[in-house]
Amino acid sequence: MKRNRRILAFLLSITLGLSCLVMAQTSTTILPVVSIAPPLFPIGQPSSFCITVTNGNPLSTASIINGDSFTFTFGQASGSDLTIDSPALVNSTSLSAGDFAVVLTATNQLTITYQGATKPFRAGESFAIKLRLTAPATIGSGRIVAQGPAAKGGGRYSDMNPAISAISFVDFATGPKGDKGDKGDPGVQGVKGDKGDKGDPGVQ
Repeated sequence: MKRNRRILAFLLSITLGLSCLVMAQTSTTILPVVSIAPPLFPIGQPSSFCITVTNGNPLSTASIINGDSFTFTFGQASGSDLTIDSPALVNSTSLSAGDFAVVLTATNQLTITYQGATKPFRAGESFAIKLRLTAPATIGSGRIVAQGPAAKGGGRYSDMNPAISAISFVDFATGPKGDKGDKGDPGVQGVKGDKGDKGDPGVQ
């Protein structure tokens, strides 16, 4: 009897898991996938980076509408002097940079608000913002919490993925090794040396 119950529970868990998988695969919502590049910052220095939001659902047919907003909040000890370094950088066949308003709603919070006409936000399309911050003086980690329109999007959005992104503050070089430099120009010709001493007489 106990064995039958275990088998039944196992089969039920598989059925529920497959149901969730099918639902995820057939959803047509916008899945906002967040990426931070680069996620490493040299300690005590100002650095530039990008936050990108991509629609990661290949079956998405939902549209982005006026007022949809995306908020990114930097946690404590996650850097200082946050500034916006660019307008929206858009990779889309229908959306444009002018469709997005980008503001710092707090010293540690970025908000991106869509202010254009209703348009499809197709799978694989994205928008990004270039930012700048100064890393803390010590090695450690920080976090960026993302919040999207899922709660009030009328079913058009899935939750932000991931909801929390980790960033790290390090004491080593974070960029790739540079290319070998060009060969230097020839140096200036040196001054002519003094005349040498007269040599000793040779052996007879």
